[in-house]
Amino acid sequence: MNSVIIREADFNDELSVQKLCQRNGLEGERSGQAWNWIWRQNPFVVQNWTIGWVLESSGNVVGFIGNIPRAYSFKGKLWIAAVARAFVVDKPYRAYSLKLISAFFQQKQADLFIFSSANKESEAVYNMARAMPIPQRDYSKNLFWVVSPRSFLFSLLRKKGIWKFYSALTSWIISPFLSVEMLFRRRWNYALAGETNIDRLSIVEMGDEFNEFWDKLQREWPDRLFSRRDREAIAWQFSNQSANTREPTLLTLRRKGELAGYLILTRADSSQFELKRIMVTDLIVLDDDPEMIRALMKEAFLFAKQKKVTLLQMIGFPSVIREALQPLRPLTHSLPYVPFWYYAVHSDLKDELQCESVWYASTFDGDSSL
Repeated sequence: MNSVIIREADFNDELSVQKLCQRNGLEGERSGQAWNWIWRQNPFVVQNWTIGWVLESSGNVVGFIGNIPRAYSFKGKLWIAAVARAFVVDKPYRAYSLKLISAFFQQKQADLFIFSSANKESEAVYNMARAMPIPQRDYSKNLFWVVSPRSFLFSLLRKKGIWKFYSALTSWIISPFLSVEMLFRRRWNYALAGETNIDRLSIVEMGDEFNEFWDKLQREWPDRLFSRRDREAIAWQFSNQSANTREPTLLTLRRKGELAGYLILTRADSSQFELKRIMVTDLIVLDDDPEMIRALMKEAFLFAKQKKVTLLQMIGFPSVIREALQPLRPLTHSLPYVPFWYYAVHSDLKDELQCESVWYASTFDGDSSL
């Protein structure tokens, strides 16, 4: 095998990394300007930040791990997290995976490392690198609601390898029975009392009230580790060419005219299984009010029906959110691995982050919705 070196990535590597991801079955960036947005337009980039590291053999990129800075709030302080992006190595060079991730761990500007898109293979590497699985209970158990029973059955059968014709025929026959079962499982009858209303907005229509809401969250929950959620942070994450392909939609809940909670939806379709899916990327309300949580989810379900998708799904979220949603009878799917890992660099975070109540993680965090 030719000599292999590890070096810092630069913007000239973007196309080579895209090809690396494609030949390893990893979803690539959704636009040609993704790196420019992720790093040059990132409001959390600090001076001399390294955008990632590449594994190179004979001038060819055979491995990569990106390094995205994100800001977190905890106990009145701002903390910088280094988020791993597209950790991928060509099969003949995977013996070098630990050396590649070692370069990531040796950076000095981050307080916290986050790996939010782990799979079964990378999970083993993170474990050997002494990262820890998130203590947030049931993070690996996805919640979902079937919006279209026939489409759901078709996608499920296709995933199991059934031919397209037989999948279509079987789903057409069985779906009426599933529709009846779903009717009895769910009750979307949560109406809010008083001067409360829910509106649907585009991300660019956000106002300064989101900064005020973010300030309230930090005051209300100083002991929660929150990914920064002010207007600038949300706009950076969802108002760009790459994010537009996910069709981000914002549902806002106002009580007596003031913002009291919101929910962000994004598309997460699977072309492989012909599955149309909407993901609940973020959901947060003041006081963890369960009625407001259910009201926002009801509106999300109605939006999903309007868009004629197959599933409404959510990954992560703390137990307070999951428990509030139990009356809506979600179905569950457990992953055979932990998708979210972390490593606390700063000594003030090491013990604190082992406590489940500190975390409020979902696909809003890390790189899962970037």
